[in-house]
Amino acid sequence: MNYRVLGRTGLKVSEIGFGAWGIGGQQEGARRSYGPTDDAVSLAALEAAGDLGCNFIDTADAYGVGHSETLVGRFLAGRRDRVIVATKFGHFPFTDPQRRVPTSATIRLCLEESLRRLGTDYIDVYQCHECPLETARLHDVASTLEQLKAEGKIRHAGISVYGATQIRQVARGDFGRVFEVIQESYNVTTLLFREALHEAGAAGLGIIVREPLGNGLLSGRWTGRETWDVKHARGIRVADQTAMRIEFARRVGEFLPTSGRSLVQALIRFSLQDIPASVVIPGCKTPAQVKENLGASASPALSAADLAAVHRVHADVLREFGRIHPYAMDSTLGLE
Repeated sequence: MNYRVLGRTGLKVSEIGFGAWGIGGQQEGARRSYGPTDDAVSLAALEAAGDLGCNFIDTADAYGVGHSETLVGRFLAGRRDRVIVATKFGHFPFTDPQRRVPTSATIRLCLEESLRRLGTDYIDVYQCHECPLETARLHDVASTLEQLKAEGKIRHAGISVYGATQIRQVARGDFGRVFEVIQESYNVTTLLFREALHEAGAAGLGIIVREPLGNGLLSGRWTGRETWDVKHARGIRVADQTAMRIEFARRVGEFLPTSGRSLVQALIRFSLQDIPASVVIPGCKTPAQVKENLGASASPALSAADLAAVHRVHADVLREFGRIHPYAMDSTLGLE
């Protein structure tokens, strides 16, 4: 495993982390998931990641209505000082919608509940789970996070964003200087974020890359004939955009894999190489997925010709199929 520095936080993180949405499973009240899970398998996946040198786990209170955090907490027992934990607040499905408003009181409530589930007294990177600038300013989210840092309950603050506008706002400090880390999707279908993410890196932000496999749709394992429940993470993607991702996987699958590098590993390497990423967090549910995902760190790097070819595929698909939505949704989210 190779390691990188998480921007100006100075934290040394494995360049491939453990994306822990999937292990949250299909819990009652969860808005969406990646299907049913077995806790024993999930814990084995976390153990396998640790054995392979992964020291970065990204979770959220919303993943499985806290179940993902609970499992991560079980894994952390006896090894807390060796693992960098990033979690999020702002999307927890509270019964009372007012509890999702990011006031100082609700942020503190969310943090205390996350600390309890994780079995720790501090969070390494506490992230706002998407928050428009006007909302963050209205409730002075930055001030609350500054206070939590001063109290030692969080070490660093970050924000999970949607779109180039928000990336640039965080990079400029519009959300407040407390935010040292940014999280955004980056893969072969979200190249419209490339320039903004380079600007964020130049500004000293640590960059966490989510969805390097496009919610799994770029892995080459889907045909487009599958059906998913509306609560399934892939079920919220619109059909034409899903099909476009499957076509992406087919085209890049013709040249990216090598004898020492699977398509999945090549896609993770793309996210590591095409922007100044600090850590890429593919989703992991099983030890087998962990082995393949983390194996990307030691797999052959993509050449300049490989990277150029991916950009050509993107241009070709864009010309042939029209707009590529960064999250495969029927909305304007992330397009601004």
